Amino acid sequence: MLFRRLIIVSTFVCSACGSDPFSNVGGTVDGHTVSSQSFYWGGPFLVMTDVAQTCKDMYWVQQGSWYIDGDEAPTDTDLVALQFSFNESDLTAGTYSVEGQAPVYAHVIVTNNSTMTVYRADSGTLTIDEITDNDRVLGSVNLMFDEEAVTGDFDVEWCNNIKG
Repeated sequence: MLFRRLIIVSTFVCSACGSDPFSNVGGTVDGHTVSSQSFYWGGPFLVMTDVAQTCKDMYWVQQGSWYIDGDEAPTDTDLVALQFSFNESDLTAGTYSVEGQAPVYAHVIVTNNSTMTVYRADSGTLTIDEITDNDRVLGSVNLMFDEEAVTGDFDVEWCNNIKG
């Protein structure tokens, strides 16, 4: 009986061990739908885009404060991206405000025809619940861009092509 219980418990506990990364983050910012078809983290960044991209395609990610509305887009791909940029050199677990001079900035970046439009979150939080040994980050977002919300939870993979 004890052996059977151990098998049942170990099966239940390890059912999450092989789970796939996901992102249920979404919302609308100035008419642009924020959704998560691709999602990665690396260095001081967490990025979710509305188009399917591989880790190799994420070369364009850079520190969020360098993005300037109206500048040339950092990628030729037309996309809507939600990007978090930490002031520190890497992500760490905790709940972070994105308001004012916060340690984390949240931007929605829209690239279209080689131009870029940038929206910064007015308020809200990014919560990093866990950074696992197998380079996954689990957490949630609750952001406001003027009167529009972007919310959801995620479990995203490391991408070595995203650098600080």
